[in-house]
Amino acid sequence: MGTAEDNDRDSSDRKRRAYGDWQLDADSGRHETPSEKSDRQWTDILQELRVMQTGVQLIAGFLLTLPFQARFDRLDPFGVDLYLGTMLLAGVTIVFMLIPVALHREFFGRHLKYQLVDSGHLILRTVVWLVGILMASAITLVFYVVAGPIAGLVVALATVLGLVIALLVYPVWRLKRAKEHEKLSDVY
Repeated sequence: MGTAEDNDRDSSDRKRRAYGDWQLDADSGRHETPSEKSDRQWTDILQELRVMQTGVQLIAGFLLTLPFQARFDRLDPFGVDLYLGTMLLAGVTIVFMLIPVALHREFFGRHLKYQLVDSGHLILRTVVWLVGILMASAITLVFYVVAGPIAGLVVALATVLGLVIALLVYPVWRLKRAKEHEKLSDVY
């Protein structure tokens, strides 16, 4: 028995009509070869990484300057740990953002674009969460330092709740609505 993702892929495969090397994807109405589709999807992945890259660079740059600020010396041990954890998270996020590039370099010219896109998709899903957690951690650090531990805790809980809604609940809800709409479209 396959996963839900396999079932979705099987369902969309049934909607395709093959015309020689070309395929009509009934979901998107695009006429493209599998290679063209992989190229388009890889471009989408790279564009999404570019969008997130700027935010991660800004947060990491901000974090790198903090130890050189006068107030940093007055941080309590928890504040220092929060800072170091956030800095480490920024580094891990940047490393994950580099993985698709490293894969592309390794797969280049080997006719493995589908595998590259599939791996890039999985990594990008992880990066989205890492960026969200990094943002929540950086905001928590700022509120902790400026307004105190209670404010930091409240902001941490609020941003984590916001992340769960924005990155999990809302996309799942929209996917469910899209599938319901698709079923209705099939009836008419």
